[in-house]
Amino acid sequence: MSDEVLPYYAEKLKRLESLHIRGAFLVSAEVYIDFFKAVGPRLKTLSLTSTARTNRSVFEAIAENCPNLESLCLSNLARLDDDGVMALGNCPELKNLDISFAGGNVTDAAVISLLDVIGSGLEELNLSGNALLTHESLDAIHACCAHLRVLNLNDCEQLAEQDVISLFTNWDKNRGLREFHIARPASFGDGALVAATTHSGQMLEVLDLTSCGDITKHGLLQALTDSKRLQTIDVGFVRAVDDEVVEAMQQRGINHITIWGCTKVTLACKIDLGVTIVGREADLAFENDDFDAAVAE
Repeated sequence: MSDEVLPYYAEKLKRLESLHIRGAFLVSAEVYIDFFKAVGPRLKTLSLTSTARTNRSVFEAIAENCPNLESLCLSNLARLDDDGVMALGNCPELKNLDISFAGGNVTDAAVISLLDVIGSGLEELNLSGNALLTHESLDAIHACCAHLRVLNLNDCEQLAEQDVISLFTNWDKNRGLREFHIARPASFGDGALVAATTHSGQMLEVLDLTSCGDITKHGLLQALTDSKRLQTIDVGFVRAVDDEVVEAMQQRGINHITIWGCTKVTLACKIDLGVTIVGREADLAFENDDFDAAVAE
């Protein structure tokens, strides 16, 4: 995709409402700006990811010319920073926002400023990969995001257990998350897990706990008791997971379980029909043994 493509789209696609562009390294910032000026009012969904050619002027052009955006993804953009994030306050209709893995510095101040303006309308928020964010951003989510259903905090490395506990404690204005992703935080133990499932257990369908190594077996079993609708869970590298925990997950109706790095899950673990288990190391060892035996024969 080059600079000639977007003007052509603007001219020919008269009813364009949704656009996803990934890795368009040859498209210049000036062409992006002209494109959003031309088609901005039509767009309801926009995803712009994995390029270094965007800058503050592009983000401002999106905010100024796309007033009807309901879903916006600006992910893995090398120059997205606080200024670009704060400009998005001019998108009042946003329901879904993804500003993950920004290449510039995205701080609490920008996230708080943005959520003060649009947080009440958000249903999905992805802040993953923004390593400077702290409990202050979670406090803003708690205060502003009553209708939030999907929250992704993966790789927010400064978030600690107490921060997550505070987010879910006395959060009565929010009736529960449908998805919660919290892989690789600074710390996350039983207290944070139980707080999340106590608050959102009636709604929660997807839970990502990858590398939350402080969780114990007792905490996992208690969380399962609170989770009524959970279908998908990732407990990769949560070392407390064993056969009993995986079987308990299936009994609770979970049908997609990811367990990379859970060395206590063995071939003795019963797997129910219709359940997908991803990453059981015992399966890989068994397959290798079968292969070695076949070669030997």
